Amino acid sequence: MATVHPDTSLLPEESTPQGARGDCQALLSVLRCGKGRGLAALSIIDRGGAAGGEHFIPFAVDEAPSLRGRDYVYVGLGAALDRLRSLNVRRVLIQVDDAQLADELAKKIEPHRDLTLLYILAGCKLNEFANAKVVAVPAERLNHLRAKADSLANVLCGSASKSRRRSVPLPLAV
Repeated sequence: MATVHPDTSLLPEESTPQGARGDCQALLSVLRCGKGRGLAALSIIDRGGAAGGEHFIPFAVDEAPSLRGRDYVYVGLGAALDRLRSLNVRRVLIQVDDAQLADELAKKIEPHRDLTLLYILAGCKLNEFANAKVVAVPAERLNHLRAKADSLANVLCGSASKSRRRSVPLPLAV
């Protein structure tokens, strides 16, 4: 597996209070694994480029069919942001393979009107950090994390696919 080198140029220089995790990057993949159930897969990379752990956070959502899964993306992002805050992260660059999400949060495009509350909640959670940004990256960067999350989603949510191989149980946090 290739080593990921964090791009810390987007994070401001600032001293980190004692006990805080400080700056990091995170890869985020959100999966829908059943009606009203999803899984946020989060891989943390610290400022030095070392792996900071993988977290798989199950969540529930009141599904709105008209949103075509966009509600899952926002609720999954919220779950991941809550986990990062619980780890005392102060500044974070979150990498997703969802360009629409990144553009909506950067205010380049408007989210669907039925996403207004979830959009506002995501913005509030992002504002809890000293600096937080969500950027789009090529989907290939998240393939390894997504494969682990898919395997765990099959176990947790019982959403076995037809081409399912033997699932490997994964811990919720490593």
